[in-house]
Amino acid sequence: MSINYIIVIISLIMFTISIFVLIRYLEYTKVSQNDLTGDHIKILIKKMDEFESKINNLTQKEISKIDYDNGIQALINNGYSKHEIAKRTNKSIREIDLMLKLKKGGKS
Repeated sequence: MSINYIIVIISLIMFTISIFVLIRYLEYTKVSQNDLTGDHIKILIKKMDEFESKINNLTQKEISKIDYDNGIQALINNGYSKHEIAKRTNKSIREIDLMLKLKKGGKS
């Protein structure tokens, strides 16, 4: 055998190996692209919806706290006593005192 035949045989082997590797790479990229479509996107959308609902719930709670504080502040501005505010808001006098202290910066 001459050297030319050996070079041709080695080049054919390298060619078949490179084609095999190229086919495997293309199959892998198709699988990874398919993973992003389909069930994975649906799962991600569900998680995003859950996070959005949690954020909405937290903001609603914070807004209700602000409204509650503003309601107490409005009653104080109208001249109601702590006892009357407690009766109107169905809270204890201690809670009203604590809220007033917090609004004043903790000083009594």
